[in-house]
Amino acid sequence: MVKALRSKSKKEKQGFTLVEVAVATFISVLVVTTSFLVIQHSIQVIRSAENRENAVHETRTAMEYLRTLSFDDTKLNVGSHSMTLNGLDFSYDVTLFLSNASLKQIEVTVNWMSLSSGQIRPMKFTSMISNVLHG
Repeated sequence: MVKALRSKSKKEKQGFTLVEVAVATFISVLVVTTSFLVIQHSIQVIRSAENRENAVHETRTAMEYLRTLSFDDTKLNVGSHSMTLNGLDFSYDVTLFLSNASLKQIEVTVNWMSLSSGQIRPMKFTSMISNVLHG
């Protein structure tokens, strides 16, 4: 009887079964794959945020440039315009605010790529300039 107990305990200590190894492998692969997908998505979100931040900076740069111009500068004529500033292309619209000839509204638009959705999105800034201040 003692020999039977000893041989049984030796069998229990021999190692894992094939099913246990398969389950452990499946769980490990699942954890690694999930971690990889989370990291990949995080990197994509970070890059998309960087693209948006760059678009904000570019839009502000263009707006500040336009705000330094004289009120009567041809670049501020009423209508749709485009320009290149520091090697970057911008589009902007100039309208009279409430049909007031001494107040112009400028809307600058820069398009940027959202990597999370894969869509091109516009970044728009709007500002007003006055003939009194920029005359």
